[in-house]
Amino acid sequence: MGLSAVKSYIELIRLPNCLIIALATYVGYIVSSTSLQVSEKLLVLMLSSFFIAAGGNSINDYFDLEIDKVNKPWRPIPSGRISPNTAYKFSLLMFLIGTILSFLTNIQCILLAVLATLLLYYYSKMIKRKGFLGNITIATLSALNLLYGGFLGEEPLISLIPASYAFIIILGREVIKTIEDIKGDSIVGVKSLPIILGLKKSMIIASLILLTLVAISPIPFIINLYGIMYLIVAVLGVDLPVICALYYLVLKKNASLSKKILKIPLALGLIAFLVGEVIG
Repeated sequence: MGLSAVKSYIELIRLPNCLIIALATYVGYIVSSTSLQVSEKLLVLMLSSFFIAAGGNSINDYFDLEIDKVNKPWRPIPSGRISPNTAYKFSLLMFLIGTILSFLTNIQCILLAVLATLLLYYYSKMIKRKGFLGNITIATLSALNLLYGGFLGEEPLISLIPASYAFIIILGREVIKTIEDIKGDSIVGVKSLPIILGLKKSMIIASLILLTLVAISPIPFIINLYGIMYLIVAVLGVDLPVICALYYLVLKKNASLSKKILKIPLALGLIAFLVGEVIG
């Protein structure tokens, strides 16, 4: 396999996205555990989440071929760099590796791995075309990823806190993504919010969702769960980028840039919880 082919597969799995998901698994563990160390089981679980995410991103591109021919013709499959059949088999391999790795942890993680794999597959195949239900599904999957790590800790329910934050920001970002993809979605009959309600109402919904995140981000500090360092990272790394993303969405009508900006709070939101655990 040549370097160009490797780059195509890295693009197919959306490597940065997979790395963030592996980090989320770690954060889920850290907030629910008394240890900050990376154990063998945690490392296995992080690899598991990485491979399952890689499978989900790959299968999504496979089922989105017709949409991406319009919206993202440069992607590996519509551009012809990876054939649909090869991408399909590759995604199943990623799912298989990720699920097998979960069997080295515990029963709760095994069940979550199987559930996530099935949801990712059927999300890409059919649920995604159900509009807002698809947005909720992918946001739920993102939240479950933090619980995935949490189930290795002594108090797994604490991971519900960062999981709820992840749910909100992913839900808002998914709505913005449907605004960006409205042209291709309309061609293949996806019942997304912008197609059903229109662009203006969809922007309002996305804004309300993301502003909810800004409103609740100080809560761990207010209830003395974390200290001032958490609040600083949350405000600078999450709240400000979210407001910036909404500026480009609502005032500049640039959904694509808004969606890209939201990658910042996705990563730094996890860092905020890590800082909260380590520093206070």
